[in-house]
Amino acid sequence: MTTDEMSLRLRREAEEALRDEPELCALLHKTVLAKGVETFEDAVASTVCYRLMMLDKKTDFCPTALKRIVADALESPALEGDHTMAHAVREDALACCRRDPACETLLEVVLFYKGYAALVCHRAARRKWYAREGKRSFTALFLQSQASAVFGVDCHPAATIGAGILFDHGTGIVIGETAHIGDGSTLLHGVTLGGTGKVGGDRHPKVGKRVLIGAGSTILGNIVIGDGAKIGAGSVVLRPIPAGATAVGAPAKIIGRAMESDPGSEMDDTLQNVALLHKSASLVTMTPSTSVSSDLTDDDADETSTNCMCPFRGYEKMTKGAPQDAVTWASIKKLMLLEGCTETECGQVFFQLDTKNVGYVHLDEFKKRGEEILSRFTSITPERMHELVTNFQLKD
Repeated sequence: MTTDEMSLRLRREAEEALRDEPELCALLHKTVLAKGVETFEDAVASTVCYRLMMLDKKTDFCPTALKRIVADALESPALEGDHTMAHAVREDALACCRRDPACETLLEVVLFYKGYAALVCHRAARRKWYAREGKRSFTALFLQSQASAVFGVDCHPAATIGAGILFDHGTGIVIGETAHIGDGSTLLHGVTLGGTGKVGGDRHPKVGKRVLIGAGSTILGNIVIGDGAKIGAGSVVLRPIPAGATAVGAPAKIIGRAMESDPGSEMDDTLQNVALLHKSASLVTMTPSTSVSSDLTDDDADETSTNCMCPFRGYEKMTKGAPQDAVTWASIKKLMLLEGCTETECGQVFFQLDTKNVGYVHLDEFKKRGEEILSRFTSITPERMHELVTNFQLKD
């Protein structure tokens, strides 16, 4: 038997549970303590396959073949993102233990967490999907269908999901074919990463690393949610959100920036740790009594049909009282779009410039930091960047 720490911990917890609650004997000896289970990966494969077949006994899929598919995927060197499946399922399990205050053992994650089991199914399905070299895999689609029916999570086999992911509760999560989720992110129940319309191609969201997406949120289209962003519960996100931003509402609007470096792990579901807009310094904590909803809706009704979708629409209102030498969201966007930059790049650049969350940056500050920030988020040549920043003029 292997001596690795996670395998030993899982077996120890299973044996303790069996001593304390003998009525678990049949369950444990068909899953974590089943004959032939030696490693953590063996236990995961055995348990997930048992749960799939036990809860849908009408399925005619061969149980032995199913277990072999999952076990082979766990042994495969194939990568999803930068991780093998074996590494990813371990990191996913640890993420459950570290982030869920209700979780006390590794055993309960492997035995009972629907979101975790659905992730295991997805990773096995994804290996099957891409092993077919362009041909559709009905086995992968079967795994997707079973995970949806049994665990309540519908994740397309072609989606790319990093390691250390938590699907908290799991129920109702939907992830589309071309979606990406970065390492260390957390999605709560009812989250949708969906496409728009019926046109094929790359049409689903790209979620960065260490992102927190609150319960019931919907993110639609091929848009980027930057690293370390926070999306408040119930939001509808239709445009890109820059790294480190906090957005909430329907349509989502940026209300400030995340104060923690790893929102995906900190689990600030109620957005208590946000440096709000309209402040002169970034180190401001939202108190429980602060009304987020009123900030989201003020004057939104008078926006044009296009502007009301923009997550930076709050910044546009803030610039009305900006100083004469202010570089605003509108001026940065106009400058960058003429250079062929995307809306995502415009947002990232302006959000990095406006460190004080006041909706503008002074011209001398833009000329001091503009080139460095443009170089991080755009493909504009250094020569052109220098020219743009040096010659930038504010319009009357």
